Amino acid sequence: MRTRLCLCYVAGYLVITGLALLVAPGASFGLMLSTAEYGEVMPRGGSR
Repeated sequence: MRTRLCLCYVAGYLVITGLALLVAPGASFGLMLSTAEYGEVMPRGGSR
């Protein structure tokens, strides 16, 4: 039970973070306290 709860927490955290990065990359990086400038590479989201 304890392991399942830990895995659900990690999975939920990753899903929420991934969705936030897809929807609003700039705001998401700000919330994660990132100070680096990624330019056009990261916020593109895999679109070609």
